[in-house]
Amino acid sequence: MNVYVVDVENVLCDENTTVEKNVIKAFQQWSRNKTVYLITHRTLNDVTRLIKPLIPMVSGILSQNGHNIHRTSNLSQYTSVSTSWKASSELIDFLNQELQKSLYPRKMGKHIINLPTMCVFSVHGVDVDDTKKYIEWDSRNRERTKLIKKINEEFTDLHARHLGAANIMITKRNDGKECISNIIATCIYMADGIVKTEAGIEGDDFALVESQKGNSLFTPVRVRDKNEMIKIMEHS
Repeated sequence: MNVYVVDVENVLCDENTTVEKNVIKAFQQWSRNKTVYLITHRTLNDVTRLIKPLIPMVSGILSQNGHNIHRTSNLSQYTSVSTSWKASSELIDFLNQELQKSLYPRKMGKHIINLPTMCVFSVHGVDVDDTKKYIEWDSRNRERTKLIKKINEEFTDLHARHLGAANIMITKRNDGKECISNIIATCIYMADGIVKTEAGIEGDDFALVESQKGNSLFTPVRVRDKNEMIKIMEHS
């Protein structure tokens, strides 16, 4: 039986929005007789508010980019595949300085969230749902891409990369999604960011797929958005 690992954000729901009824309906039919895991950069509590109706249909959730594995039969218990790491005061100070330098005019909410395995940074605001204006502004200014390059040059033991449409994720080097490559080495992996964009953007999915090159048992499937995922689920 095939094992499926499905990215949550931008595949099953938009960033910071709950899963829609048409996705739930298609997922319920598609997931029957399949072993399905969901993967997200969020904590379990945070992602649950977005995808709660889907949880009974899956075998488990890989939270914080797969660093914690939660089985649906007992979500409160989990297996950790990574040592705990939090951003240093030097990195936090650096990010705050870059935040002050940014010319983006609509900064709001929290800009830095320090999780046990990663640091998430956003000039716009990590916890702000409406990112449309920032996305439009950044498409012209390319500030996020420039900042990622700057972080990687300044902190050579870390890896900064794009996260979603408006955030930056920072982890220890080689400790993004690629750290779980041995766990999902025999699966069909469905995500939106498994290839470089036309602008050369590399996300965490791309790093994982690169780590699996030469593995014939690992099948990456690019799903551009939830509408494409619905079509895939309805026809398979």
